[in-house]
Amino acid sequence: MQRARLLLFRDRLRAGMRACGLKNMEALSRASGISVATLSRYMGGDRLPSTPMLMQLSDCINTTMDWLAGYSSSEAAARIARTSELSALEYGDRLLPIDVE
Repeated sequence: MQRARLLLFRDRLRAGMRACGLKNMEALSRASGISVATLSRYMGGDRLPSTPMLMQLSDCINTTMDWLAGYSSSEAAARIARTSELSALEYGDRLLPIDVE
């Protein structure tokens, strides 16, 4: 199970890189601020990123952490959700507060 998750993450990171025009790990490193050595471990299927690293990577390739980590199966839904999140942040002062009980 763990190996399958590692490979799924790696494949999704590659797909996200392609979709954003990031041609190699150096380009992803520059865009994300994550070292090439760390990215190499992710791309080699050797380890999964920590939550802060996952957040940086998902922001960089414009998708959700859920999709990138393999908890969501639809990339299109992830991109729509990500766009909605960005819109909510951009216009946050116009949103009504949500009462959570």
